[in-house]
Amino acid sequence: YSISLNNSVKDITEANAVKNVTYAFSTGPKLDSLTFSGKTFNLDTKQLLKEVMVGLYEKSDTINVTKHKPLYLTYSSNEGNFSFKYLKEGDYFLVAIEDKNKNLLFDNQEKSDFIEQISLNNAFGKPITLELSVSDTTGNKLLSNKPGIRKQELNFRNGIKSYSYRTVNPKDELYILQQRKKAKDLVVYAINFEQDTLGYILSTIDSLGNRLEDTLKLDRPKKDTYKEPAVFSSTTKDILPGTKSVVFTSSKPIVQLQTDSILINGTVVATKPTLSKNADSLFLTLTSTELKSDTTKVIFKKGSFIYHDQDTSTQATFFFLKADLANYSLLEMNIKTKEPNYIIQLLTEDYTILEEYKNITILKYDYINPGTYRIRAVVDKNNNGYWDRAYPTTKQKAEPIYYYNNDKINLKPNWELRDLMFIF
Repeated sequence: YSISLNNSVKDITEANAVKNVTYAFSTGPKLDSLTFSGKTFNLDTKQLLKEVMVGLYEKSDTINVTKHKPLYLTYSSNEGNFSFKYLKEGDYFLVAIEDKNKNLLFDNQEKSDFIEQISLNNAFGKPITLELSVSDTTGNKLLSNKPGIRKQELNFRNGIKSYSYRTVNPKDELYILQQRKKAKDLVVYAINFEQDTLGYILSTIDSLGNRLEDTLKLDRPKKDTYKEPAVFSSTTKDILPGTKSVVFTSSKPIVQLQTDSILINGTVVATKPTLSKNADSLFLTLTSTELKSDTTKVIFKKGSFIYHDQDTSTQATFFFLKADLANYSLLEMNIKTKEPNYIIQLLTEDYTILEEYKNITILKYDYINPGTYRIRAVVDKNNNGYWDRAYPTTKQKAEPIYYYNNDKINLKPNWELRDLMFIF
């Protein structure tokens, strides 16, 4: 018999818990004495996870981790280490759960990992690594629907990867905007109203691949005179070698352009600007003549464009300087793997995704802002275009994630990092 006291024993004076206490005894001449140990990590970040419940279940096709508690259990330490003692020889199902509610069961949205079969005997001695990720089987959900003037703001439980819509009345038209840093939010603008109510069906796919359809509506305002202030800005910092266009963003959809009201260095633009699909970004192509000067001045005269609510733009002036290349870095990395499908991601130091590329063999930035970055590879085993997480209830393993050198990359101004090799 092996009795796990876990955190239930405390000293009488300061109430400090003695963790992972196990008391074992035998009713016969033999005491089960097998042991093994390991570490628990966060699969997303490769950081150590503490206080993770690690459980062993007798191998069986009927084991359900949402209903059955483990036969043996322990918890990982502050350093992510765990160990078992006094185990009986045999085959087990091993599960790690970040058991927030301490019910010794797996609950949806808890981080988890598992090994479907682990055979324990006297020859077993290698440490086990468990990499936990959030499991989510409930799909996405629309959490809030905030109405506004000719628009509504939608907030979802999971980040939205892609979206589309169809209106009940084919003559009605919408624009849907998503801010990159607010992946869970969509803003829906009504362009054309045939009736007092615009009905539509919004289809979304979240970052986990869950599909969702919501039937929604927009009501025509009784007084349609309010004009929401617009914010028009540029995402372009400097004019770098090879630059062919500058990008501007708008907080409201643009439905009409007046090209002759847009000037570059005092002359009307030579190439008509183009709008993004959702009309929230404007791409201004620059000719070699327009790029000759050290400073490129772009003026949008008043009324250069009309927004979805028939509001007209105010005058805006932008100055772009030729980039001082000493302020940038160069990064070049070769990708080597036997995996047929994968996604290479450039991340900030705090794991925010900046860019991602499918199945590339060379990652190259001729001019990248100095800073601290991470580069990781997400192995896309089933080639569905996104990362599949672990589901211990269905015995589905999370798709692997690898980090370059398991560390950060520090780029300083005027640095060149070439011939790096990312092997996974």
